[in-house]
Amino acid sequence: MPTRTRSICSSLAALLCLVSSASAALTTWVEPSDAANGSSTIPTGTTYNTSNLGIVFKTGSSGTFSMDWLRFSLTSGGTGSASFNVELRNATSEIPYEGVAGTTLYASDTLTFSRPVTTNTPFDVSFTEAEAPNLMTFTLQPNTAYALMINSASTSVALRRTQGYANGITNDKYTVSDGFAVLDTFRNNAPNFAPVANTSYATFHMAFGANAPSAVPEPAGAGAVLLLGSAGMALVRRRKR
Repeated sequence: MPTRTRSICSSLAALLCLVSSASAALTTWVEPSDAANGSSTIPTGTTYNTSNLGIVFKTGSSGTFSMDWLRFSLTSGGTGSASFNVELRNATSEIPYEGVAGTTLYASDTLTFSRPVTTNTPFDVSFTEAEAPNLMTFTLQPNTAYALMINSASTSVALRRTQGYANGITNDKYTVSDGFAVLDTFRNNAPNFAPVANTSYATFHMAFGANAPSAVPEPAGAGAVLLLGSAGMALVRRRKR
């Protein structure tokens, strides 16, 4: 193959790769804004309205939405395998600092993970559809309030939290996107969780979102198409000679 023809073919291949490639990135709908400075023991109890840790959130208007990943920041006094249950329920109220987990269960999964070999070491666990198929395949409706909660811990595990906030500001201490909003942080279905009553309010370190393609590097879109067309025409003209 002549040198110029090989050069054009190489350019075409590179451009096709450039246009078609997009690496997976994460879109985070909800996550705590500040570093953790405490923890709450995940209840071993299984009754949703007496044993839980969770948040109430409201979806944005651009839905529907489906979760692709969940992440929890934890700590534990033990090692080895552990598990807890994660449930998505209706929220009892959309009024800030009043909503908790309601009677309607939309989806739930029992999530298993390994704890660090060094006890009392903070660690994160993340889950996708492979580990949480029911939660990930549920369709979140737009402009709708939901409660995301955990309980039924198999052993001693704690969910990390950020505490020390004044009353009435914890909803704003979550970073959100795509129109999502946090409406409450609750424990054992009591709203407006305060580790120290009337003094220190808290956020829980649970996060979730979706996968999203990252931006394709330049050239992209119409510009890339024009470049591909030009290279292709050059190759055709070369072959006709």
